[in-house]
Amino acid sequence: MTSSEKKYRILNACSAEHYLVLLEPLRKFADIINVGESETFKIPELIKTCDIYIATLQYKITPELIRQCPRLKLVATPTTGKDHLPVEELYKNNIEFYSLRESPELLERVTATAELTWGLLLALVRHIVPAAQDVLAGNWRRELFVGSQLAGKTLGIIGYGRLGRHMARYGKAFGMRVLCCDIKDDLPIAEGIEKVSLNELLSAADVVTLHIHLDSENINFFDSGKFAMLKPGAILLNSSRGGVLDENALLHALESGKLAAAGLDVLSCEWGNMLDNRLVQYAAKHRNLLITPHCGGAAIDAQQMTFQEIIRRIALFMENRENKR
Repeated sequence: MTSSEKKYRILNACSAEHYLVLLEPLRKFADIINVGESETFKIPELIKTCDIYIATLQYKITPELIRQCPRLKLVATPTTGKDHLPVEELYKNNIEFYSLRESPELLERVTATAELTWGLLLALVRHIVPAAQDVLAGNWRRELFVGSQLAGKTLGIIGYGRLGRHMARYGKAFGMRVLCCDIKDDLPIAEGIEKVSLNELLSAADVVTLHIHLDSENINFFDSGKFAMLKPGAILLNSSRGGVLDENALLHALESGKLAAAGLDVLSCEWGNMLDNRLVQYAAKHRNLLITPHCGGAAIDAQQMTFQEIIRRIALFMENRENKR
């Protein structure tokens, strides 16, 4: 089938090599335009000429842009989060939307984000990053990097979904007491995990980890009031979405010493010059804040699984449309 005969045009913003090879099954029916991370500025014009858009976290699509895309029929993202896309505007314009939230069985096999979150915790309690940097500077000063054990400490998990359950298993494996809380009352809780109220969790946990979806109702969910309830010297982890955390309150908790440390894989704004971000500025001068660039899911095997699922669903979308013709 020649390019002019193909019925679909796909804009793909996930351009890593291990993604591109998985696109091959779609080429029989569609022209595919790949946009690299350094080319995301091209997306606003290209998307107007396409039927399908495969989204990246690196570029935020606005409602205004969607209203300029009469040809667009489907937007798909190989993520569970959707704050980089105006989902309500998609539905208003009769554009279908796919994310990984509709593939729970697949997601149970994806542990990458939980593993990175646990890595942030280990790095913080054992000062791994500054210790390694100090060795590279020519020093060998173990006395500067005395940390603490996790065994015997209390882990508090806010959001006992897929990632929360993974974190609970890691906590038990490290000999921690594990508490959890969730807005759903009927969730099955694994043996050895204690379900408690949010207030109980905050006052008892040495480590608090956030695993909740971002929506209009929980923007800045973890605010100054919740920081005030924390056990003094606690550690906070967030690998869900930056918007669930009041970053000004976090900065105050770190500066005041209320919070011993924090590990973040997400920020409320992940676009633009990161050097302008106050949390990044703080992390550059203090070793009790560790920030990674939303790379929790960036494990090649996990990305291949999730992207393949999105490709499968796009293929079904095109097939179903053809059958209706």
